[in-house]
Amino acid sequence: MKKILRFFALTFAVGCLLVGSASAEDKKSDLADQAIQETSNILSERYQLYNIAVTGVSEKDHFKTIGVKFQIYRPLTKEEGRQILVASTEELLKQLNTPELLPFLTPSPFTEKNVQVVIFVYDEKGQDVYHPQIGVFAMENGKVEYHTEIPQKKFGYYSSEEESYEQAKKASEEASSQKKVTEKVPAQQKAAEGAPTLAPAPLSTPAPAQR
Repeated sequence: MKKILRFFALTFAVGCLLVGSASAEDKKSDLADQAIQETSNILSERYQLYNIAVTGVSEKDHFKTIGVKFQIYRPLTKEEGRQILVASTEELLKQLNTPELLPFLTPSPFTEKNVQVVIFVYDEKGQDVYHPQIGVFAMENGKVEYHTEIPQKKFGYYSSEEESYEQAKKASEEASSQKKVTEKVPAQQKAAEGAPTLAPAPLSTPAPAQR
């Protein structure tokens, strides 16, 4: 299923590039290309995500939706994939909602309901990952989806889960906060262990004489 989706995504992306070449003077296309490229560069460095396709709907002089599809070559837990998906969505929105590009967005500014982010997961050798590992993380129309596949099922997914983007974002923020707290505890313990041990003052120590 991932291969079929990737084929259509790449076909659409090629079509977009051809249209872009014919209208190189189109300011909105140039600005959108820059935003997507910057997003891709940041996510590639941060999470090793690789941009494989760009999708979107444009009407006259405005974009109505913009999407980016990525590949990653390492299995992800649901929690890790959710955090990467939410962070990728937020980064894409940040790069799109700039003063220069806002006049070309409808609605303006864009929200999670106007962008699409999809992450196709493969193992380190570039092979599909199968249930119970999640093979596709997707954010579209304000909803986050988690899909698994099995070798016997050539079309469609073996299992799918869904939650709102607000739920995914809240869970991601809570996980990040918990991780920070967990990371601080060993450091604090180490500092305490390395501190010099002070002998307690004797209970019978007389108070200093007053002068």
